[in-house]
Amino acid sequence: MPRELVCLQVGQCGNQIGCKFWDLALQEHLKYTADGARRKQGEGRQRTVKLDEAMSSFFYAEKNAPSADGDEVRMQNVKARAIPVDMEEGVLDGLLHGSLATLFDRKQCIANTDGCGNNWAVGYEMYGTTVLEDVMESVRRTVEDCDSLQTFLLLHSLGGGTGSGFGTRILRQLEDEYPSIYRFVSAVFPQENDDVVTSPYNSILSLSKLVEHADCVIPVDNQQLSDIAALCEDRSGAAPARRPAHPSSAAEDERMYSIAKPSAVKGKKVGEKKGGEAFDTMNYIVASMLTHLTASMRFPGSLNVDLNEITTNLVPFPRLHFLHSSVAPIYTTRSDASGSRRIAELFRDSFDRRCQLLTCPSFRPTYFASCALFRGDVTLSDVTSNIDLLKKKIKLAEWNTEGFKVGMCGVPATETPVSLLSLTNNTGIVQSFANMETSFLKLYHVRAHLHHYTEYLEHEEMDAAHGAVRDLIQSYEDAAQIKLPFNAGDLRGNKLLF
Repeated sequence: MPRELVCLQVGQCGNQIGCKFWDLALQEHLKYTADGARRKQGEGRQRTVKLDEAMSSFFYAEKNAPSADGDEVRMQNVKARAIPVDMEEGVLDGLLHGSLATLFDRKQCIANTDGCGNNWAVGYEMYGTTVLEDVMESVRRTVEDCDSLQTFLLLHSLGGGTGSGFGTRILRQLEDEYPSIYRFVSAVFPQENDDVVTSPYNSILSLSKLVEHADCVIPVDNQQLSDIAALCEDRSGAAPARRPAHPSSAAEDERMYSIAKPSAVKGKKVGEKKGGEAFDTMNYIVASMLTHLTASMRFPGSLNVDLNEITTNLVPFPRLHFLHSSVAPIYTTRSDASGSRRIAELFRDSFDRRCQLLTCPSFRPTYFASCALFRGDVTLSDVTSNIDLLKKKIKLAEWNTEGFKVGMCGVPATETPVSLLSLTNNTGIVQSFANMETSFLKLYHVRAHLHHYTEYLEHEEMDAAHGAVRDLIQSYEDAAQIKLPFNAGDLRGNKLLF
């Protein structure tokens, strides 16, 4: 029986990443199925696909859809388990008229015309009242079509209004109505010099809700994604808009990044104007991370790791559920290494600053737990020997020195025979939180733009959100300081940790 995933892609950023995510997922399943996608002889030469158990975790066939041969269905009748949401029509209109138009059920798309004006409070309070029920009705219809729903996946950004405000309001409602279903979030953190003036307010308000209502958050940030995209374009001969912050040797670049982009990256981002190839690359990187994350719930493997196992093994305390992610190789590899040497390269690259999808801290972080998710032909002995070497190089929490989880999915990604997604829970995330807080306080100390928010929420809610983020930072720092033998009385009353 398949374990299904339902994806809610909210706001412009969430839908652009979501479109690339479903594109990559569909490519993987078409490649994996025994016959793949092929054209049948006959009237219309309709393209068909076998909707097997693996594919059913992400896709379903429309009710009463005509079948082709046996258990095959026409591609035009295959739909993604997705609910696209945006309070502006532009992005969804592009999605529904693009190359993947038939993949999305129009009845499940929720759009408005007025937008949120980059205001978290409008999305959370106003649309959280007027449009929320429409979204949840789409959720209920999608859930009813599932046999064994495991996870909700929310894709959004923190800097704008719809994704941050309405996205976190939807997340709260999912917890209320489906408390036993895991809630995973891929959140795009804004860069320090974001072009949305009110981004610091939106980020702090959103982050406080993610702490409270998500089971696991895998953040990425625009700055780091931009650096990776710039390096990839630089290696491919294009002139990047800016140089990456962490220069490296040409030999290392060619090993970690492909000179030629994979075909999946080519084309425009949804609703994007010309010149947006770098953004398309950034969307592809996040989508690649997500397909890697979900590979074990879709495909067979010798040591599969389900999504619920990630929360069990990587979240030591309920609110400390923010994970660093890195992918190696980012694009198709140019390395000639194989076997144990290839695995060693992947481990080394995945802990390289340039492969991290969230900006790395300036200090040496303490690692609470880690997970190495492989795709392709790897052996457990090679993996464990490299983990033993890695443990000597990183700083592990004293109370969890064996905190490594390993997953091995036998089906490789479409563009590389062997790849690694590394997930870690470490104190480095504190720097991202602290940067958000600093930007927030610059505005909040002088109450700049605050009147736009107090039209919809009480002034005290800003203080409460800031307090929740402060507590989160302190909780990560406290967890890193726990020593053995442990005396529970030393931290008694710390409700965030225990």
